[in-house]
Amino acid sequence: QYHENGEVHLKATYKDDMLDGPYTIFYDSGKQAISGAYVADKRNGDWFFYTTSGEVKKRQLYKNGDLIKEQIFIEEKEEEIPESPNIVPFEDF
Repeated sequence: QYHENGEVHLKATYKDDMLDGPYTIFYDSGKQAISGAYVADKRNGDWFFYTTSGEVKKRQLYKNGDLIKEQIFIEEKEEEIPESPNIVPFEDF
C-alpha cells in the first residue's frame, strides 16, 4: 500500500492468506511508524512504535498475539480539543 504522495505506507508478508513475517507501517515521509512481525496472523516478538522523527516511543512484546510487556520511552501528549466560539451551550436549548 502507498500514501497519496507515492511513499510506501505498508509492507507486509503473507503465507497461506495470513500475515506471517515482517510487518512495517511508514509515515508519509517514508520513515517507519510501526515495525514488528506476525506468525500465523498473530503479533509475535518485539513491536516498535516510532515518532515522526524516528525515535522509538514505545516497545511491545507479543507472544502468540498476547501482549506480554510494554515499555514507553516517550510519553505522548494528549491533544486538547479546542472549544469553538460558535457552539451554543446545551443548557441554552
